[in-house]
Amino acid sequence: MQITGEADGARFPIPFPCATRRARAEEYILTQYHFAALVLIAIGPLLALSRLIRMPESLLLFAMGLLSAFIPGLPEPNIDPDLILTLFLPPLIYASTVRVSWHLLRFTLLPGVVLGTILVLTTIGAVALAARTVFLPGLSWTAALLIGIVASHAPVP
Repeated sequence: MQITGEADGARFPIPFPCATRRARAEEYILTQYHFAALVLIAIGPLLALSRLIRMPESLLLFAMGLLSAFIPGLPEPNIDPDLILTLFLPPLIYASTVRVSWHLLRFTLLPGVVLGTILVLTTIGAVALAARTVFLPGLSWTAALLIGIVASHAPVP
């Protein structure tokens, strides 16, 4: 198959695929909006596949995200964290809350709250101990505990 091109008013055949088209394809940059659209398009079939093979949706989405990191030729996406928080997280949370089993929630709420509280208190203590003994010897326990509180509640960028 051949297409024609023009140079200085003269028409000439260009073999398909042409070097110009290949150069344009190499210059294509996957923007964060293109990446977000591709991810949103892939979520629906993946959720249907998870029901078909009876696998938890979150596990399948995580596995596919992990596998997509190894696809050769994809540029590294630089995605704004606010885009993820406003575009991807609400539909996933909504889908999870619609299908919640109240029976299961009733039996797992208390252990979840207790374990979460224990982990937060353990993190506060470990960071306070490390701050007082390793990083800043001579620091008061009050200041070390404040550092532990801030570190246990600070979001990781």
